Amino acid sequence: MFAPRTVKTLIALFVAMTGGTMLLMALDTDPIQAPGTHLVAVAVADEAELSVVTQTDMPLRRWHGVVVHTLAEGQAALDRCHFIIEPTASGGVTIRSNGWWMKQQASSHVRSPGGEWNTSIGVGLMGEYSRQAPSNAQVQALIKLITDLQIRFRIPSSRVYLYGDISSRIASPGPAFPVAYFQDALVDPR
Repeated sequence: MFAPRTVKTLIALFVAMTGGTMLLMALDTDPIQAPGTHLVAVAVADEAELSVVTQTDMPLRRWHGVVVHTLAEGQAALDRCHFIIEPTASGGVTIRSNGWWMKQQASSHVRSPGGEWNTSIGVGLMGEYSRQAPSNAQVQALIKLITDLQIRFRIPSSRVYLYGDISSRIASPGPAFPVAYFQDALVDPR
């Protein structure tokens, strides 16, 4: 039915395409773009090294900023965050992500159309800091997570917002939150 030359050409083409595809798959080592593993809980103590894993189910989108929320805004606000930082009984923290991050979906941080913060990553700090400051472990985990996100997505410190900076509705994270220390720890990736 087919001439031997046509069969040989089709086989050579198939082998070349298959080999090329396998080579490209082997060379693709960027774990961020590879869907699969969820961000798992990361527990740290004050002195421990914190490593943040930000893998998702979808390829990463282009994020424009970060908004820090707290429980002072209510549980609904934290439910819209991409990451939640919670204290543990042992004095460390747990960082977890949810479906917003896994599916790389934008979340509404403020009821304002067109605000750049609505295409920002929401980070929720479990607690209300009107009278008592967050633990050192919480602050260090927050700084580590946000600076990792800043570097990965090239987000300047001018686009890292505390909720109270973009909404006059609630003073979040609260007067006991170490704002100056937090802002000094941010990076400006180039």
